[in-house]
Amino acid sequence: MPESTDVISIEVLLPLTLLSDLTTSHEWSKYAAQHVGWQGVRDDATKSATVAVVRRLAGIWETRRRSLADDPWLDVEFGTRFTDAVRWLVSLVRKHENVELSDAEVALLVTFPYLHQAFWAKQAADVLHGISPATAAFTQNHELPAFHAFAARHGILHRRGADAGDSAANSIAWWLFHHWLVGESDCYLADGLTSLLPSRLPVPLRWVLTPKRLMELLRVVQIDPAFIEDPDRENGLKPIAHIAGGSDQEQKVREQLIGYLLVIAYRTAIDSALTHRVIADHLGIEDGVTPEGVLSALRDAQWLGERTRVLTTSCDHDATVLALRRHTAALDAVLTDVARASETPGPLLALNAVPVHVSADGIELRTAQGSNKAPISLGHQFRLASDRIQELLMGEQLYGTPELAIRELYQNALDACRYREARTIYLRKTGGKVQPWSGRIDFRQGVDERGRPYLECVDNGIGMRDRELVQVFSRAGVRFSDLPEYVEEQADWASQGIESYPNSRFGIGVLSYFMLADEITVTTCRLSRAGTPEQRLEVHIAGPGALFKVRDLGKGEEAGTVVRLWLRRTGDPPRCTELLRRILWISDYEVTSDDMSGLQRWEPGELSPAAPVGTDPFEADESAETAGQVLPAPGGRVWWCETTGAILADGIWAGTSVFGAVVNLTGRDLPQLTVDRKTIIGLNHPLVEELMRAGREVLLDGPRSPLSHGWLSKLVKDMPRLADEICELAIAARYRPWTIAGNDMPIEVVGCFPTDTDMLSGQRFKQPRWDGRTGRWRLAAWRWASTGAGCAGGSGAVVPALPSDDMLLSSDREHDQWLSDTMQPELGHILSAARRAQRSPREVAERLTTLGWSTPDPETLPPDARAADPQLLSRHRDGEWPWLSRKQPVPHEHVLLAAVGTGLTPATVLERLSELGYSAAPADRFPEVVHPTDKTLLHGGLGYCMLSHPSAVPASHVLAAAATTGWTPAAVARRLTELGYSTPTTAQLPSDSDRHDNIIFTTHFGMRVESPVPLWQVTAAAIKSGRSPAQVAARFAEADLDVPVADDLPELKLPLDVLLTRVQHVDNSRPDEPLHDASVEIGHVLSVAIKTGLTPSQAARRLTELGHTPPEELPDTAEPDDLVLVSTTIGTASRPSYSHSPWLRAGTQVHLPRILIAAAKTRRSPRDVAHRFMQLGFSTPPEPLLGFGPRPDDLLLLSAALDGKAPWLDGDHTAMVRHGFTLPLGHVLVAAARLGLPASDILARLELLGLRTEAADLPAGVDALADPLLNRAVDVSRWSIYNQDQFQWLSATVPVETRHLLIAAARTGLPLTNILRRLADMGFPVEDAQRLPHAVDHTDLRLLSRDGNGQEPFRSLAEEFPLGRVPLAAAQAGTSPDEAIARLQRLGFTIGS
Repeated sequence: MPESTDVISIEVLLPLTLLSDLTTSHEWSKYAAQHVGWQGVRDDATKSATVAVVRRLAGIWETRRRSLADDPWLDVEFGTRFTDAVRWLVSLVRKHENVELSDAEVALLVTFPYLHQAFWAKQAADVLHGISPATAAFTQNHELPAFHAFAARHGILHRRGADAGDSAANSIAWWLFHHWLVGESDCYLADGLTSLLPSRLPVPLRWVLTPKRLMELLRVVQIDPAFIEDPDRENGLKPIAHIAGGSDQEQKVREQLIGYLLVIAYRTAIDSALTHRVIADHLGIEDGVTPEGVLSALRDAQWLGERTRVLTTSCDHDATVLALRRHTAALDAVLTDVARASETPGPLLALNAVPVHVSADGIELRTAQGSNKAPISLGHQFRLASDRIQELLMGEQLYGTPELAIRELYQNALDACRYREARTIYLRKTGGKVQPWSGRIDFRQGVDERGRPYLECVDNGIGMRDRELVQVFSRAGVRFSDLPEYVEEQADWASQGIESYPNSRFGIGVLSYFMLADEITVTTCRLSRAGTPEQRLEVHIAGPGALFKVRDLGKGEEAGTVVRLWLRRTGDPPRCTELLRRILWISDYEVTSDDMSGLQRWEPGELSPAAPVGTDPFEADESAETAGQVLPAPGGRVWWCETTGAILADGIWAGTSVFGAVVNLTGRDLPQLTVDRKTIIGLNHPLVEELMRAGREVLLDGPRSPLSHGWLSKLVKDMPRLADEICELAIAARYRPWTIAGNDMPIEVVGCFPTDTDMLSGQRFKQPRWDGRTGRWRLAAWRWASTGAGCAGGSGAVVPALPSDDMLLSSDREHDQWLSDTMQPELGHILSAARRAQRSPREVAERLTTLGWSTPDPETLPPDARAADPQLLSRHRDGEWPWLSRKQPVPHEHVLLAAVGTGLTPATVLERLSELGYSAAPADRFPEVVHPTDKTLLHGGLGYCMLSHPSAVPASHVLAAAATTGWTPAAVARRLTELGYSTPTTAQLPSDSDRHDNIIFTTHFGMRVESPVPLWQVTAAAIKSGRSPAQVAARFAEADLDVPVADDLPELKLPLDVLLTRVQHVDNSRPDEPLHDASVEIGHVLSVAIKTGLTPSQAARRLTELGHTPPEELPDTAEPDDLVLVSTTIGTASRPSYSHSPWLRAGTQVHLPRILIAAAKTRRSPRDVAHRFMQLGFSTPPEPLLGFGPRPDDLLLLSAALDGKAPWLDGDHTAMVRHGFTLPLGHVLVAAARLGLPASDILARLELLGLRTEAADLPAGVDALADPLLNRAVDVSRWSIYNQDQFQWLSATVPVETRHLLIAAARTGLPLTNILRRLADMGFPVEDAQRLPHAVDHTDLRLLSRDGNGQEPFRSLAEEFPLGRVPLAAAQAGTSPDEAIARLQRLGFTIGS
């Protein structure tokens, strides 16, 4: 029996339960109903009946797999994975010549994967009947003698299992059991399927899902695919079987086709239970295989490609790699048989649609860091399937598109011309007689006299003789440069200083010709080493595997080669000229192309005008910016452009972009390419930059130069040093024009600071938040550039900016963090900036000093910044701000985590930190190496709880880390000791880890549980982990934590206790948030009582049993309105930011406004509400104050923003408390304006509602302008954030601030004089307003606001406006810096320094 992959199930002790009795929608039945096979099905009844069968199978599977809990190979996803493979194959088959599947065939394909998984689950469960495979295999209990004998025959594997620990023994035993079970003949009796299927099936399923047919399919899938076409099998699969004959349900079933599809699907799904023996050989050994690792590799597996599928996955062990390779080889053999079967016309012809080949080339091995384990020997010679490889090399899988065969034509012609050029130069230098020659390559596309389309490439290169035609041209993988003759000539050329570099790297390009043509004709004439043409030869090749003869056409007159591809007749023939325009940017020789696209000419050594500079040649992007003009640099290697350029390989586009230039790498600089020549491997970036550097001078000349502020700002991102050098040249040359955001400025003053554009563009929300010094510097540069005068307080010339200054001054550009002008830059910043700017640390420090920053002495800085330095010095080890300070020792855990993150040893990290002037613990306190798992050990799986050295590690941390890593507690403690920490002894720790420990020992906020552990925390951990409180308490005790006595521990009542211990909100938000305190408010008790149907007392009693402390005084019943009454927001979903609890604290005083608001919200009388508050245990106002009914307008009057919404003016409102529960006059007047009532009526109503107001004379009338004039809030939501303790409305007892006058003027558009008069008429005193501007607009409002958005918070006019903030303020306000300064001064600000 060949090795196969199969899902095996396990046993069941419980009575069989149909899934339909448990749930109405199982994943299998849902997936079956959505199967692609049902598309176009004629009988919906067949579909429904099939889904019902799958639902039954799902019920059997779910019931039976309960006894498989200990099976480490159990892959619950296999049924779905098997089904996915079937769906994929069905889609392929249907695309092949419109193949249709009958309803019966679809039913078989849909049902079988699930039947397979349920069948083997039932078989395993019935055989084991509760017996452990490890017990049966490795002990003499004689309960499963046949299996025991099978296991014993496995010699070393059996002995290892008998001696191994529980986990390894279990893995080995289950692997053996699965392989034994599938070989048991008793499992393949048709009667074994009867119990899986319904006793009665509708037509036609009763004739489709027959036990005999299904069992035969199980055999071919599980045992041997050769059974499919075996004519000697009694119940063998038929090419076509007819069912329901003589009825309207009559259909055909292509059993053999179905069998092949299921075989392929099963093997592509890969059954974890039946993996190769090499897996078992590596179980239970040091650094061995784990079932988890194998399952992970299988679940991540993909088969990528088209006709050739590549198994792609990542494995954590060599044995898994080898096992999957062997599995793939076996599948490949099956596909060979499938391809053979599909060659004969008939029912199996549809198999032409399935892949013909699979490989394991996509499997990769993840090697554990620090492991010295060598890969195992595969023990087999690796061999290529030559025909399949040939198809790959001439197929689209390799080149992507057939048209790229044209590129291969050009490259072969280029090599031929280079060869001839080198030979010609050598002959000339050595006195040989040669005719004048210049290389030329011509492409012609047309139709011959017989109407056959062709594509022809003609070159006058070196040509070929019979030898080259037979040994090189017609042999894939052989290059002309491999021939001894060429090697010999190269030595001769070198003696004359001649170099020639072939373009060909693989010798397989000729095969790509057959992507376009089935036949090719080659006519060629070789140039002899003496420089004369040899014989003219011709070959006609009718296919890559066809024989061909070399015909001698006589003496040639001109050396060269003509390759004619006889193109296939298609509706969309290749367009040679169009393709060459896209990929051929620069040619060594004259090239022409003439076809239906037109005639195109390439001049030698020039960038083609047709080159699509600025775009990806193979991806149409209409939004891409194409280069207008290009500027060639001396040397013929670099062309400057204003957009994204490209790195070319021998003048051909190679899939790699670079900003600002086209750079041609050729000759000895030719880069290594992938086989499809679309990607450069290991690009030499310094070489590219050096080539560009050599041509930088030309950027200063002529109108064709792309040099500009925006261009340099982009170039600096990839090549900061080069960008600086170009900028310095431009500054020295006083380069013009120099435009920044539409403003012409002298470069010698402003230089190039990339973020200048963001500040000056007038586009809001893009501005960087420069520090004060940077802002003053840039402002000085702009003002100097525009007026020739410096800024206030400044003197002398401004230092012009370099492009990389932006990198030096930004500490974290992603989060818009800039250097502080009051603090010296940390060393971490200097080293990080050095890496980004391609400068040395000393150069960075010197530049920062030039720009006015205080920096460390450059002599104390390291000579270079290493790649790992930013990560070593970053507090969060992410290479970004904030940085470590040299004034404080480096934390122990930082050294360890930095080593993990960088891959360095702790000793290396310590050595580097010491070199950089940091102090840390001695090296002997650290291990020699660290591993990724050490990071987990340091935080123990406890969220934010990181170990802090030298504090002792608590046992709870050890246990949580053990649960997270799967290690034993002793192993965790041992490793933490190696990491330098003090840990509990082995005797103080439990012997085994518990997978729930990381849940048990973690609080809701990700912190470690501390001793003593309160009862409520014990029950919370029990609920979260699914354990009993007694078990959790015992585990806490094992971790040396003080816990409540056992008698106080309740038994959980689920799901009741889950609901009781979830945080309650009046709007039912965050339903899964657990309580995180012992105390619970009355609102919580009432809410859970309503949801559970308990009385408040019963809910409180249970909460007490669970360790919580509810209020003592509770009502007999809970009413729905109670939640409105006792919520801090009085029933509103969102609570004010000053309130930290959703519920009122029981026993507190309830003020009259709250009662009135609650009365209005609940449509009850104030007396009724007050009475209910008293029943709930709250103090209420005296009875006489409650004798009136609320009005609809009362909600508006009692809301802080006069909008009838929270926050409310009750006793909890911070502004009410701060101002002695006295409302400002503005509240009265705005309420009058909004309600259209006299202010006196509003005042009277507020007094009746129990609210005091300021003593002030009321105006005779109030109009609509009172609202914007008296409203201190521009944005109510922001006001509630920044001004929680202040009323939103003006007070008559405090003079109105000038700032408010300005804001009011901007909001209303009224002159300030008008505003002053109106405020005075309403009784509001104002500050001295003699210097106020006549009018204020929204630009002024933005300047007033700190965030530049015209909203809270606003600046105080008493504080200086920092000069360095002017650029940002101007950009946010959409004005110029000079205009911003003038406006700020007019508003009353003093501009600081």
